Amino acid sequence: MRFLNMLNPAYLKFDSPLAWGGLNLVAFGLVSVAYFFMLRGSDQVNTKRLAVLGALLGLGLPIYTGFDLTVHQHRPVWSTPLMPVLFVALSLVSGAAVASFLAKGEGKLLAMLRSFMLWSGGATAV
Repeated sequence: MRFLNMLNPAYLKFDSPLAWGGLNLVAFGLVSVAYFFMLRGSDQVNTKRLAVLGALLGLGLPIYTGFDLTVHQHRPVWSTPLMPVLFVALSLVSGAAVASFLAKGEGKLLAMLRSFMLWSGGATAV
């Protein structure tokens, strides 16, 4: 419940990365629920716009997590500016793995996802 204090306008500090991360989490959740309901409708244009917005907000989630770990100076492995990049690369690999699992028999899509997973895995290794 203390999480909700960050969203209270009386306590919200826009110069705090933690506040922006909390707002991003809430916005991503709301957009995801709205997208789920819009998938059942026939408005393809707004569904695609909502998908793009959800993808952009989803990209902010691993960046925020990596940035949050970067500020911990007592953990030398975590306090590197490359941590957000690593979290984004790992998120892309995980997303491609889930997408390839859900694609099942789609040969062309599976080939594209495999190459994407290899590229993302290489980026993570670097």
